[in-house]
Amino acid sequence: MLPDDYIEKCSETSIIAKYWCQLFESFFGTDVKNFLQWGETMSVACREEKMKVKLDLRFTVNNVESSISEFASQGTTTEGKFFNDKLKSALVTKSI
Repeated sequence: MLPDDYIEKCSETSIIAKYWCQLFESFFGTDVKNFLQWGETMSVACREEKMKVKLDLRFTVNNVESSISEFASQGTTTEGKFFNDKLKSALVTKSI
């Protein structure tokens, strides 16, 4: 959908706004039971556990947080970033 040379220039937020938001919202955004919360937000479970973990996307179905996501730009995708995002996702999933 977006050319590789264009993606290389994009920040994490640009990729989310220009690609992922449109894709996810077109599939899930119109159903009132589904809610996509975009942009560095904390879940209720994380606040209750006093975890200061913010996520790029939280997906709620029938008021139950059911999925979380982290994104990265192509330029910042390193082994360390991948590990940290995976660890963050695992910790948050355990708290939900």
